[in-house]
Order: sequence, then C-alpha cells, then structure tokens
Amino acid sequence: KKRDKMAVCTFIGNKKVYDRGLYKRLVETIIGLAQQDEEVEILFGAHIWPSDAFDSFYNLSLIAALDAKTLLSKKNKDKKVIITWLVTQPAYADFIQQLKQGKTDMPACMIDKVAIMPAPLSSKRQGRGGVKVDPLDRWRIQQSTHIISYLYRDLFSNNELYEYAQKLGVPVLDITTAATAEIIQAGYSALTTQERTILEERK
Repeated sequence: KKRDKMAVCTFIGNKKVYDRGLYKRLVETIIGLAQQDEEVEILFGAHIWPSDAFDSFYNLSLIAALDAKTLLSKKNKDKKVIITWLVTQPAYADFIQQLKQGKTDMPACMIDKVAIMPAPLSSKRQGRGGVKVDPLDRWRIQQSTHIISYLYRDLFSNNELYEYAQKLGVPVLDITTAATAEIIQAGYSALTTQERTILEERK
C-alpha cells in the first residue's frame, strides 16, 4: 500500500540540554507529527551525531525518535516513524561497508534508510557572529516539512538555521520553555559586553 502523507522532520538546537522534561516533549512532538501524517521520516547524520556529550540535545533527539517509533508500532501500526541517516556521496560506500561490519557509531538496527546528501559546493562559510555554517545543515532544512527546534536564541547571536527555516516557510515546532528562556534572558542581560562575546565564541 502506498502511503499518501509523509512528514519529513529534522532538528536544530543548542547542544546542551537545559530542561529536565525535554525527552518527554521530544517524544510527544514526534508522535504528534505521526498522528497528523501516515509516516514521519526523521533526518539524522554523522555531521550532527554523535555529539561529544551523551546527554546532548542531538543524542537525546535520536533516543526520543527511536522510542517514539517503538511506541507507535505498539499502539497504531498505520503510523510509522522512519529513521533516515544522511551521508554524502563520497562517504556513502565506506559508510555502508562499515555499517554491515558493525563499525559505525550508529548500529544498523537503528537505521531504516540511508540517504545521500549532495556534496557541498563550498566549505563551511562564515555566518553572523563569525560562526561557521555547514551547507549540509541548510540542505537538511530544505528537505524538511517540519523542524523541531530546541534553540534558546538569546544564548547565541547566530541563529541562521532557525531564520532560514522561517524564510523557507517550514513550520518550526519550538520545544523550549518560557521559564527557562526567562532565566537565560535574565542571566544574559546581566553580563558585560565582553562576557557576552566570550559566551558566543564558546558556542
């Protein structure tokens, strides 16, 4: 049976996790998308995962996606979560070989599909605030019908991916909390100009 509706989702956000309830909100958001559409394809890739910290936002997003997939398979078999792993064409052959040999960071059993991203025409470029912007990240946004955002924008001056998604008209599902945003804003406002510059450089 051919499925009529599919959502394509990816994530943007701060690497660090600032909220205890984030995992639950991630799972609920993914399941919510699945209830609207027959399938939800979630885009991950080696350029955003694994992160240095196990409890980082991107690692937590992957765990939440896998758990949402399991929950949906038990409750409603008409709804489906697809985990798609993104690689560039030059890296594709090696990745598939390593995946078969069990040598990748991501176990093969967690991946439903491997998709090839176009090789970027240029290397990372300077974004606002001097932050390097990966063209592959912009490509992820272009392929998506929805963006799940855990981005506290007051923390950093460079929010290009968020703004790029808005420019393209891609719906952004914000899973930050107002309470945490207020705390961040209050702390940020108390910093000196020099301290703010140092914070942004440590992104």
